Amino acid sequence: MTNRNEKTTLTDADLHRFTGTAHYWRTGSPLHPFVYTDGVRYVLENGGVYWLLDIIGEWQRARSVRSNTALQQLQFWTLTVKADHSAEVICELDKGKVVVRQKILYTDFPLPKIEFYLEHMWAFWATTTPLRTRPQDNGVLLLPSEY
Repeated sequence: MTNRNEKTTLTDADLHRFTGTAHYWRTGSPLHPFVYTDGVRYVLENGGVYWLLDIIGEWQRARSVRSNTALQQLQFWTLTVKADHSAEVICELDKGKVVVRQKILYTDFPLPKIEFYLEHMWAFWATTTPLRTRPQDNGVLLLPSEY
């Protein structure tokens, strides 16, 4: 495991080895209403994009996302990095149906693009347990290969 401030090389080939997860991870932040998989943890540790969890988590509270029943089932998140190291984060309901778009002024994320799926957010909003300590009481952020 690497230090949160350290990054190693991250390649697309690294991500294809994740086809499921052995553990569900959480940050402990109330801003992150989801758990995440081993593949996402690998990306966070080796790509240094912990801030992306904040962006995805904050958007879950937006009325346009929270009130959309289709988005409560499945969301498609993409981080696209441009040559000048600026970036854009989008969330799609379906291919080409962008519901969230956020510009990032600078990132040193090593890949030009990465995608995540966020599923079962309805479980988070439907659960009345205040701590939501069980994975099934949360949404799940995962890599497409882990779906």
